[in-house]
Amino acid sequence: MIFETVVRAALKDIFGGRCFFNVFPQLENGQITTRLPAARFQIVSAFNEADVCGTGTRETDDTRIQVDIVAGTSDELDPLIDDVIEALIDTELCTRDNYFTTYDEQTRTHRASIDFLFQQSSAVSS
Repeated sequence: MIFETVVRAALKDIFGGRCFFNVFPQLENGQITTRLPAARFQIVSAFNEADVCGTGTRETDDTRIQVDIVAGTSDELDPLIDDVIEALIDTELCTRDNYFTTYDEQTRTHRASIDFLFQQSSAVSS
């Protein structure tokens, strides 16, 4: 899927290559095994728009993804949020929807989740 290639390329330098699809590498005790900061992205939803551009394949689905950022401190997290938003919006292939931040007590990490919508049905040319 196009969004996977785009997200990895846009975020790799921000996180030193620590950008994962669906899961963070973890130890048995639930601790993240990779260095921080790191990012994970996953599909939140995908739907095929009923228009003349849609072909019924997943390649043209409008796909909402969520990018999760994990950092050791809130001071480290805040600029990463802006960097991720800027990097993905600069691709001109998606729009940003919403985001929220939280603190995970168990792993003692600061986290942000940002949603982006790749409207691939609109990008298909005939």
